[in-house]
Amino acid sequence: MKLPQFELHRPNSVDGASQLLTELGDDASAYSGGTELLLAMKLGLIKSRHLVDLKPLAELRGIELRPGGVWIGAGVTHREIESSPAIRAVLPPLAGMASQIANVRVRAIGTIGGNLCFADPNSDPATLLSALGARLRARVNGESVEFSPEEFIEGPYQTLLRPGDLLLGVWIPALPAGSAAVHLRMKIHERPSVTVAALVGVTRGEVVAARLAVGSVGPKVLQVELGEELRGLSGVGFSTRVRSLMALLAGSIPLLPERPESPEYQRHLVRLLGARALEAGLEGARN
Repeated sequence: MKLPQFELHRPNSVDGASQLLTELGDDASAYSGGTELLLAMKLGLIKSRHLVDLKPLAELRGIELRPGGVWIGAGVTHREIESSPAIRAVLPPLAGMASQIANVRVRAIGTIGGNLCFADPNSDPATLLSALGARLRARVNGESVEFSPEEFIEGPYQTLLRPGDLLLGVWIPALPAGSAAVHLRMKIHERPSVTVAALVGVTRGEVVAARLAVGSVGPKVLQVELGEELRGLSGVGFSTRVRSLMALLAGSIPLLPERPESPEYQRHLVRLLGARALEAGLEGARN
């Protein structure tokens, strides 16, 4: 496969990049890691005559511990997230998730912002960030605006960004005291068949908050708040209620068509991994 010809633009600021993308319109794509964009161009799925290179922009780089959480610039690579001491200390599930993305070569080049903006339904980052309550900060119409991952991603390979808009980074709140986050996936083919992430909080051994995010099966991440359904439960009562809730969720969740896995198997995986993630979250929060 041969990469089509294109013109590469290297702006020296976010403002400059935004202006270029606005002027070039649908003929341009923002280029950061390019691990998915360039492949899509080779396949003829994306026809961009101009690429606006965001990699050198310092405004989109960096991982910063801030009061109450962590800021990750949109240009930070998966490998940087995986190996960051700050993220390993404050959000270890995020580092663990990043270590599972594709392979070392892809992780060293691909960026968190590029992954979210490409909006592949099989996205590990979007699912975990949803469960963690992350906020995505974007430059939209010249203003800084925040969105949840579920709001930002409108559907398969589609976000709310329009020409001239840019994703700036991700704000992830630190895990509350007495809580734990879990990320699980089942990968049969090249991409995950099902991805789930759970955040569970406890007080005196009983659940006070619970959230589940499910990805890789539907057109976008589905986030479900389960705190009211699971509040006050622990042990056998918690597990029984979780299995009942996961059966309802698996039966109703929208699925992408034309997947290699059967709908029945996808729903089985949602039911199984969803329950495992919530139970592991309870165990981690209690410890």
